[in-house]
Amino acid sequence: MEIRFPLILDGATGTELQKRGYMGDVSAEQWVLEHPESILDIQKSYVASGSNVLYSPSFGANRRKLEEHGIFNKTGEYNRRLAALSKEAADGKAWVAGDISPTGMFLSPLGEASFEELVDIYTEQAAGLEEAGVDLFVIETMMTLSDARAAVLAVRSVSDKPIFVTFTCDESGRSLSGTDVTAALTVLQGMGISAFGLNCSAGPEQMLVHLKRLREFARVPLIAKPNAGMPQIVDGKTVYDCPPDEFVSLVDEMLDAGVAVFGGCWRNNERAHRGAFQGSRRCRLCPPGSGARRHAPGLDGERADVSSCRCKARQGAFRNERA
Repeated sequence: MEIRFPLILDGATGTELQKRGYMGDVSAEQWVLEHPESILDIQKSYVASGSNVLYSPSFGANRRKLEEHGIFNKTGEYNRRLAALSKEAADGKAWVAGDISPTGMFLSPLGEASFEELVDIYTEQAAGLEEAGVDLFVIETMMTLSDARAAVLAVRSVSDKPIFVTFTCDESGRSLSGTDVTAALTVLQGMGISAFGLNCSAGPEQMLVHLKRLREFARVPLIAKPNAGMPQIVDGKTVYDCPPDEFVSLVDEMLDAGVAVFGGCWRNNERAHRGAFQGSRRCRLCPPGSGARRHAPGLDGERADVSSCRCKARQGAFRNERA
């Protein structure tokens, strides 16, 4: 499978499920399987808004997380069924990424898990997603390098499909375990991942600072999947302070920082995706405001249209460009 960039990922899933009745009293994965029309509605709207990649709703579908909700011996089944829903929503118009997230377990001295145990848990989940026929894998919201390494090794043991990895970090650019995201990038791109970036963490403006740092070391495309700003409590409700228009206004800067994969996390919905989709189509080699555009990539290697580009840039698989 050859991926052509830029790509538009999907947006928020958890907050969209909440709008449709999810209360958090059961696992999100169980609720989705009991209310499949909800995820189909959400993901079809993202495809209609220009998303090239849908994340399977399997964020917490690893053995450890499922068992915390009293769900035993169903890891493979859950992941197959969840990925099948995304494939139905994609309907051949978008790729489906098998979504894998942290187990919540930590290695000594932060916890009692062994590295081999982490690999085993991730392998079980990855196998279910591979059986479902996902097009690629995304390992997201990583907080420790050991977790990310274990997940990459697990996926690679069952599949040779592309792997995207995104970390979450604080204002200093460090993960929960203290790992600088530039160090995580260096290690993981050495393991052969296809793209690296940040998700959740903060709003797009705060994330941009760290994306610019990552560009200096990146040999793979960078990913930006920010929240819709920072959460605030207003009248007892959690709201986010970055409207879609503000997110869209930063797309050009993100392109210049080496970002080739765009998406949204908490509270970023299809409106933000429409704007990001349009902004990401600008050819980075043509001057801003020139009207030159490039199409977001099609499936199965469809080439971008560069007829309006002054530079007549060659289109193809991503090559990391440096200023």
